[in-house]
Amino acid sequence: MPKKKFNTTALQNELEQSAFFAARHVPEAELVEPIPAQSPVAPQSSKTERITRPVVRTNERTKVRHAFDVFADQLLTLRQMALAREVATGKRVFIGDLVQEAIDLLISRGSGE
Repeated sequence: MPKKKFNTTALQNELEQSAFFAARHVPEAELVEPIPAQSPVAPQSSKTERITRPVVRTNERTKVRHAFDVFADQLLTLRQMALAREVATGKRVFIGDLVQEAIDLLISRGSGE
């Protein structure tokens, strides 16, 4: 049995009447593409020139977003610690900053187990 052809004309007629698929009216000026003026091209030398750029490296750490599961009591303690620091310093403390600090401490300890 041959495959039935889809009536695209009927669908197109319906979509033309839709507010979501309104026809795009393009001014005639945009329909004609201007021919770019050709600028004289400098002859290329037979030698290949290598461009060297200075390597700039910074010691800044790059943040990577990653989701971890924590226990409810750990999250509660982190919230309490953040609030205590905010009261002491008067500055906003994010839980993520506390987690980063804790990870740095764990890494610096060099945990073998």
